[in-house]
Amino acid sequence: MAMHIDAHQHFWIYNQREYGWIDEPMASIRRDFLPAELKSQLEKNGFHGSVLVQVRQTLDETRWLLELAENNPFILGVVGWADLRSPRLRAELESFAGNPKLVGIRHIVQSEPDDFLLQPDFLRGISILEEFDLVYDILIYTKHLPIAAEFVRRFPRQRFVLDHLAKPPIKSGSVDLWARGMRELASFPNVYAMADLEAGRYPALPRCGVRMLWAQPVDDRFRLAGVHRGGFVHAGGEPCGGLPYSVRNGGTRSGSWR
Repeated sequence: MAMHIDAHQHFWIYNQREYGWIDEPMASIRRDFLPAELKSQLEKNGFHGSVLVQVRQTLDETRWLLELAENNPFILGVVGWADLRSPRLRAELESFAGNPKLVGIRHIVQSEPDDFLLQPDFLRGISILEEFDLVYDILIYTKHLPIAAEFVRRFPRQRFVLDHLAKPPIKSGSVDLWARGMRELASFPNVYAMADLEAGRYPALPRCGVRMLWAQPVDDRFRLAGVHRGGFVHAGGEPCGGLPYSVRNGGTRSGSWR
């Protein structure tokens, strides 16, 4: 039986200081989001579990997310944060190595200088992730896609997930730069993509936006890697293939979901 997984979701206890990026168009999410609420929604919509993704760039949040995962079996994996530029990175990852729920690491690169992905200390950190069987989630804007392709090229054995399809400028309709960048990333077999329809992000799309986004323009111009070699979509889209993360189902690590 196919498993339906929400491949990208967040929890937080809201306060304005730590979540200042939640601006007025997203005012409806200026509140707490915790497991009990999501569990009921997953069950109602026929989903079997989720992958929980970091929001704040602190080790304390990563520990908290892992604690939530330990206490809520429907959280199948956690994409946390660690300082990939730190000389202590290996030791920090080793401190989490006994926790099978940690499946990936993410840094909020979209808020960094444009060349951040290619900085030597960051590249050094990425080179360590494979040792721990951790995916790296790439969170960028469309303008970063050419640099992201060069970044990925340097790590042919590292699994990557491109979050939010690099946030295509759907509303403006100027998707040519995005399509070229995505087409280049599609040439790498170790890159997956996560699509979603977040509140207010793609207002020009109808509620079936995930499927439509893949078909037009992604499927026509890009042949999105996930559609054709086992990628995945966010809750609300049709399930396909499997997860790039190594998650556990009933205590057994499932490589078939990669």
